[in-house]
Amino acid sequence: MAARVQPALFLFRNDLRIHDNSALAHALRASHNNLVPLFVFDSQQVGKDALSRLRQLPKASPLRTQFLLDSVSALRSNLKSRFGVSLVLRVGETATEVGSVAQALGVQDVYLGQETASEELAQEHKMQRKGLHIHCHWDSTLINIKDLPFDASTQFPPTYSQFRQKVEKNWVVRDPIAIQTFAQVPLPAGFDLGNMPTLRELCGVATAPRDKRAVLQFQGGEDAARARVQDYIFAKDCLKEYKLTRNGMIGADYSSKFSAWLANGCVSPRYIYSEIKRYERERVANDSTYWLVFELLWRDYFKFLSISVKTSLFRLEGPRNVQSKEWVSGYEAERRFRAWCQGKTGYPLVDANMLELVKTGFMSNRGRQIVASFLTKDLGVDWRWGAEFFESHLVDHSVELNWGNW
Repeated sequence: MAARVQPALFLFRNDLRIHDNSALAHALRASHNNLVPLFVFDSQQVGKDALSRLRQLPKASPLRTQFLLDSVSALRSNLKSRFGVSLVLRVGETATEVGSVAQALGVQDVYLGQETASEELAQEHKMQRKGLHIHCHWDSTLINIKDLPFDASTQFPPTYSQFRQKVEKNWVVRDPIAIQTFAQVPLPAGFDLGNMPTLRELCGVATAPRDKRAVLQFQGGEDAARARVQDYIFAKDCLKEYKLTRNGMIGADYSSKFSAWLANGCVSPRYIYSEIKRYERERVANDSTYWLVFELLWRDYFKFLSISVKTSLFRLEGPRNVQSKEWVSGYEAERRFRAWCQGKTGYPLVDANMLELVKTGFMSNRGRQIVASFLTKDLGVDWRWGAEFFESHLVDHSVELNWGNW
């Protein structure tokens, strides 16, 4: 009789989906379909004790936390209904919880999607120090890192235009992957699968605010993500006018609003790309259909940029080492920042956008540019304070895109 293959763990992070999860597909192949899926609500990223470094702001507001809870709940439900597989859940520090689950299951190998930001990389190093074998697989971008025409860490183009020109010369977008098989691994008697935490347990509040004026009532999860893609592109036929409407500020359909699901990995950029290409074949190909691909490449740019600039992304001087700006400090900086956060600057457009962010977890791209410029250029407040506030409140927060855009 053949020896039983030792099981492995798959750690979901910012890839909360089954369809076109190439890291998951790779892990299933490598483990011979002997894989235990795990998600950790990291206490350093979400919850009452997860605070930003400079301003000690909650890293994830109740709205952002609720979107994450919805996304993980949907993933757990889909794994169970489609494959009969149980998603193990834990709350705590990621490396500690992964180590504990690995020990309970006799696991040494941990598979996960590759990340680029410093805190996620620190998690991986901590797991390695616990003796675990960490296997990272690139998944999060439209263009796979292996298909770039340059080395992202040493030869990264200094501007988006140069990046796009190099990539578009002979680019390859890999086809979405459909995962067909995933078997439940026998678990030890008495092993605790874990329960979904409540919003009150994580954030200390019973419910996240829902404002009826929100451009969209964002619901986390893979099913909601794919439904939005189909609704925006095909049902409402909005894609053909995307370039003309994308800078709007009011309404559900001036832009795609895919960003929240992309940030949490509820949908892959390759799936969106495949649906854009299908729309072009079945209906029309024009500047607007190209422009949504253009925006997906913008997202890629910041993902890859973070590899080359590393932690300089979070420094006051930024990756380009800008030294000229003098920032206000002390009481005056506190007063100005507080007014900006509360939507009480006295400038109606700025204030309306900030109130939208706090009450709904979303703000238009144009709005983000306006309020960021106002905070830094007009109020003279340290841009990193604004980045931390955005991180706290945006349901579509992505480390690389938020900090890179600031």
